[in-house]
Amino acid sequence: MLKDRGKQIIKQIVSPLADKVGVYDEKVQRLMGDPNRLLVLMYHRVIDDLASDPFQLGMCVRQKYFEEQLAWLAAHTHVLPLTQAVEHLLNNEPLPPNAVAITFDDGLLDNLSNAAPLLERYQLPATFYVITGGLETGHPMWWDRAIAILACTQAHSVDPRSIGLPEL
Repeated sequence: MLKDRGKQIIKQIVSPLADKVGVYDEKVQRLMGDPNRLLVLMYHRVIDDLASDPFQLGMCVRQKYFEEQLAWLAAHTHVLPLTQAVEHLLNNEPLPPNAVAITFDDGLLDNLSNAAPLLERYQLPATFYVITGGLETGHPMWWDRAIAILACTQAHSVDPRSIGLPEL
């Protein structure tokens, strides 16, 4: 219980405070400038408001902040398609200064409705990894089921069979 409370405090207080005072900006700036380094920014969801992130796992960025991030990236970095950046690295070719690739995991609808128009506005390429399992069955992915179950219970573990998975 104390461990969970500590995580909540970090997510709700420490992380936003570090962001406001520029700790994350300094980390990003330290990573940039090396011609042999590629910074890959991985996103999951771009949401309108926090109500769209019912589990508050810190895997979503609000659309307003995503746009601010894209504006900064457009002004200060060279955003490459991930495939192009990997080709540079595989061929031992130097990357452009401040090379960045943007990726999205899971290919959720808000990637198309919220993120894609902003990426287009700033003319920034991104790579989208789209999961297809849910399309075939119509059921939520197993991790979404597990998160929903844990969010609704005081338990710290779940029997995998209760969410349709084989016993481990």
